[in-house]
Amino acid sequence: MIKEIKLILLSLLISNLVIAQENSQYLNSILAAIDEVKSATYTSTLTAGEAEEEIPYRSFQLFVKTYANPTDKYCGAGFVSAPINNRDEYDFCYDGLFQVDLDWEKNTAKIDTINNSNKGRPLAPFFMKAKSVLNYALENPDHTIIEHEEYNDSTKISFLFEGRRVELGRLIPDEKIVPGENSQYELWIDNKTNLPFYSVRKMAHQKTTERCSDLTIQKTEDIEFDALLQIPVDFSIVGETKREIKAFELEGKIAPNWNLEAVDGKNHSLENAKSKVVLLEFTSIGCGPCRRAIPFLKNLSDEYKKKELEVISIEIVSKKADALKRYVEKMGLNYKYMIDDGSTKNNYKVSGMPTFFILNENRVVKKIFLGFRKGETEKEIENSIQDMI
Repeated sequence: MIKEIKLILLSLLISNLVIAQENSQYLNSILAAIDEVKSATYTSTLTAGEAEEEIPYRSFQLFVKTYANPTDKYCGAGFVSAPINNRDEYDFCYDGLFQVDLDWEKNTAKIDTINNSNKGRPLAPFFMKAKSVLNYALENPDHTIIEHEEYNDSTKISFLFEGRRVELGRLIPDEKIVPGENSQYELWIDNKTNLPFYSVRKMAHQKTTERCSDLTIQKTEDIEFDALLQIPVDFSIVGETKREIKAFELEGKIAPNWNLEAVDGKNHSLENAKSKVVLLEFTSIGCGPCRRAIPFLKNLSDEYKKKELEVISIEIVSKKADALKRYVEKMGLNYKYMIDDGSTKNNYKVSGMPTFFILNENRVVKKIFLGFRKGETEKEIENSIQDMI
């Protein structure tokens, strides 16, 4: 009898070890899928409610764009958020060093410097919060219960952390031992991509959810995201960091020459430009106002090509030619798109995006425009071009 009991216990132990190993392998496969995502855009639908209530007391949506940042041990990514109905006007930016709040009605940006701690940082974007749950479960098996529910195209993983109040809104857990109190999390995984798309957090006092939809991911491009460069240059800045706009010092002076590689692999220089007038834009694929300027710049390039105007954009953030080439093709750009070598932006004293320089036939800087406002900036730029052609 004792021998049979020992065999049963041994069998249960082996079974538990096998289950634990399978759980570990599955969770690690999800982590690997998350780590492959270099950047992503998605709609984030968030809710908050009482722990035992089905109907939340708060629900809202955001457009989110994230950029993987392995050096940020707290949030793991830089990101921007914007209202779902106006995705180009970011209202919040974070890059690990600064967080920026943008007010488009007052044209102001509040900049806060981030301290080296969890406190004061925003909650991490969706995939990083999911990563935090997965890592915590793997690192704390003794007080973690994991259950799986399989569906046709998804898998629900439920996590129960016993005797602990565990907040996993950032990569570093905020943990407190509370006897008798448990923390519960759920992650819903897309079986095709192995990526989470829905999360649930259940605490004693509150239940929150987040759904990630309309997802577009990029696995090949590393972008050094800079929150300060997302501030339109015509915004007033408040907070700890001040930005001096020195670009205007170039008005009336010969524009600095440059020799840069375009996304098509060809090199071009300013001195070899043949047009009578050059409209030079400093931009980036991650800049919302820059994207809003694209239709205007395309129209300018078409309308004034015969009147000797050349539109040239210089990318000052991303250095990945392949990704930029795809971007140019996707946006249907009909003008040169150059990749800054790191010095051109500094030579033109650019401190934000977009910044436009209008150069005459002698390559003298005649006008500089900071930021882009549909209608207003378009009219100002076009009037300046007409005066020179």
